[in-house]
Amino acid sequence: MSNKDKEYLLILGIIFSLAYVFWPISESEKLMYEEVSMDEEPIQAWKDTDKKWNGEIGNVIKIKYKVEQKNTNLWISDIKTGKIVHKQPFSMNPYPEEQNKPVRNFTYVWKLYKSERTEFIPAGDYEICVGTRLNSNQNYYLEITL
Repeated sequence: MSNKDKEYLLILGIIFSLAYVFWPISESEKLMYEEVSMDEEPIQAWKDTDKKWNGEIGNVIKIKYKVEQKNTNLWISDIKTGKIVHKQPFSMNPYPEEQNKPVRNFTYVWKLYKSERTEFIPAGDYEICVGTRLNSNQNYYLEITL
């Protein structure tokens, strides 16, 4: 390989590297979730995608919440009807005191597509509730629009 060929390969490598670095990112690829302190916002939610059992891509909502009490649950209700459309199938507990860890933050994935254990969730306004009892004044709430 001549020096001229090596120069061409080097120039092409630089062009591809610059194109990769400076190519604009589409809106769908941009980070849809901005990191916020859990002390400021005890519930955070963002849209994401998930690979279904059949290999297709399905829409999900990732919900990160603070676990401060034993038996913390998550409920999601339709704001228009007030009906619970989803309940986390398990409850979460804080870390044991002897572990000397900070407050537990847990990220739950709410599938919006129909699967074995979930129903299809249509677009609309929903309220996320995190707490130990559904109608408690100590719960955290977040409204989202799909």
